[in-house]
Formats: sequence, structure tokens, C-alpha cells
Amino acid sequence: MSDVRSPEPDDPAMARWLAEVRVDEAARSRSAAADLRTRRGEDATLSGVLSELAVRGELVGLVMRSGRQHRGHVRLVGPDAVVLALETRQWLVARIGAIAATRTVQGPAVAGESEPSTASRFVRLASALAEPGDWALVASGTATFGGALQQVGADVMVLRLDNGDHAYVGLASTDEISLRPGG
Repeated sequence: MSDVRSPEPDDPAMARWLAEVRVDEAARSRSAAADLRTRRGEDATLSGVLSELAVRGELVGLVMRSGRQHRGHVRLVGPDAVVLALETRQWLVARIGAIAATRTVQGPAVAGESEPSTASRFVRLASALAEPGDWALVASGTATFGGALQQVGADVMVLRLDNGDHAYVGLASTDEISLRPGG
């Protein structure tokens, strides 16, 4: 027979050692789970959140840096812009960088790791939605201009204001454009 004894389960030293191993293993397991949750969140972006909300078809609220608020359904998400079908039967094209917060109503959280649904950027999305004669409200910071859309150029939108004047709005500084078809 061998001189090596098998440890007895009621040996106090062995019981302490087994307890320490179990505690260490539980701590490592909790740490690994926390690391996984952290890594998942590290890839989250606002455009990813908006893309996932579009797939869910959920009603969302946007709060802009300017304080303006909008409610609607996300239809498209580009690298720098989002398109919403607003509850007011208008379209909104907003720069993602001008969004202060996005809200959902009691929906489960989203991971925010999805890719945009289109490669089109803000100016392209606005140009694609805008038709001459549409009523447009163009906002840049706290400045807003509203009128009948005359044309959209490479970096300018031309509006005919209610008083007959023309406003030439630079699209590079525009935060959001809401459009009402057939205005």
C-alpha cells in the first residue's frame, strides 16, 4: 500500500481549502460575467440603439440638444442621421450628433451594437425625402426657418418663407429637418 492518505472530508484544513477554492471560483465566474457584460456595452452607439429600435418598430422620443422634442417611429439610420416618421404625419431627418437623448416607453433595453440600416448620410437622406412644395422646418441650434421647399442643393436648402422671401439654409450646420409632404 501507498503511504499517501486520501484526505478525509471532515478534515478541518481540507474543508477550509475547499471553501477557499469555491469562493475563488465563484469570484472568477462573477468577474468573467461582468467582463462579458462590459465588453458588450463597449460597442454600443446611439446609431446602434436607433437601428435596433427601428427593427422593433417601437415608438421613440428624441430630445434634441436645442430642447426640441419629437415622437415617432425610426425608419432609417445612417452613419450620421436618423429618419423618423413622426406622429404628426411628417418626416424628420435629424443628425445623430444633435440628439441629446432617445427615449422609449417601457420597452426592454437594447444593446445598441447594430449597424446603420443605410450608408446614406444626413444631406442625402434629406434630399431623398424632400420634394419641391413640401413644407419644411429647418433647425440649426435654436434658429429655425420654415417655408415651402423650393430646392435642395449639394449643401443648401432653399425655402420660400410665408412673406415671400427666400431663405438659403446651409445644410452643413443643420441639425434637423422636418418635412410635411404637399405643404
